[in-house]
Amino acid sequence: MKKKIIEKIKTIIDDYGSFGIGEVQADCSPCVNSLGEVVGLAEYFSDDVTIEIYHDEVNLDSYTMKYEELKKDVLEQILEYAKQYKADQEEENE
Repeated sequence: MKKKIIEKIKTIIDDYGSFGIGEVQADCSPCVNSLGEVVGLAEYFSDDVTIEIYHDEVNLDSYTMKYEELKKDVLEQILEYAKQYKADQEEENE
């Protein structure tokens, strides 16, 4: 199941380019991990996913992960944002 979700995400990125969470006016970034007040949020999507580390809304660091390493619920959120990005791009190109 994860494989199909990843394929759909990557197809949209191949067709419309990489995108960030800000480009889809998302209410929140998908949470990849958390430890107390320190959270890792998926915020940029290309060949890999860029995870930004925050503590009290201060950006501490970032790293990349492969889509295959993410949990299914995170992938589903990313797919929804990818679909939104695709719709926005198609609307702009009309």
